[in-house]
Amino acid sequence: MKLFVGGIILVSIAVLSLIGNFAVEPVTNDPGGAILGFLMFAGGGSLMIYFGKKGMNIRKRVLEFAFAMLRKEEAIDAGEISGRLGLSEIKVRDILRKEQLKGVIPFKAEIK
Repeated sequence: MKLFVGGIILVSIAVLSLIGNFAVEPVTNDPGGAILGFLMFAGGGSLMIYFGKKGMNIRKRVLEFAFAMLRKEEAIDAGEISGRLGLSEIKVRDILRKEQLKGVIPFKAEIK
């Protein structure tokens, strides 16, 4: 989520800096620096938005499978989730641990 929000902020800064540069300075100056800065901020911000959204989608899918397993078996099988999603079991366990600390998944849930 932090990546996603940070990316939105960077893209906003890029757009505002480009608009500000052309609104304040006359067009007779070389706009190369402003365009380069815009491309760096916009490119970095776009990548942050992309990877932030990708991480949120992975987290959402892991939680969906985890809650489905909790309803059926009252236990979460991290190996099965990692096999279904094509993720490493370490990443799945890390996501489950973080969600337990946030209070989304109950602490009494057994994670196999």
